[in-house]
Amino acid sequence: MKNFFFTSIVSLHDFVVISVKNICLLIVQIFSFSVNKMLHLVDKDRLQHNETVNEQYEELCELNVLIGIKEIRDDAMKNGRWNGDHEQQLNVLGNVLANTFDWEIDQVENYLIEIIETGPGVE
Repeated sequence: MKNFFFTSIVSLHDFVVISVKNICLLIVQIFSFSVNKMLHLVDKDRLQHNETVNEQYEELCELNVLIGIKEIRDDAMKNGRWNGDHEQQLNVLGNVLANTFDWEIDQVENYLIEIIETGPGVE
């Protein structure tokens, strides 16, 4: 009897939770659709620009990492030398390129070597 009540309560709980979750998802979808249509009516060009930027988000993030690497090189050139902080920052951003943006290890190494060689002389 205890087993029956336990499984019944768990089943009822799961049903309610899943139902509430699905209802909430439906409400969010309806709200998002409505907002999208209103934005389309208000400023179609701006909405299309935002959609394009959102579609290119990953590429923009990768570009920001590459810009960060060049800024590290520029800082090293400003200081006249590479230091431990530059090395650590290059390693972190190189790992981001390899792990997040699926660069091959050889590509990362070659790119970082090129950056280092275009920076100040290596001690």
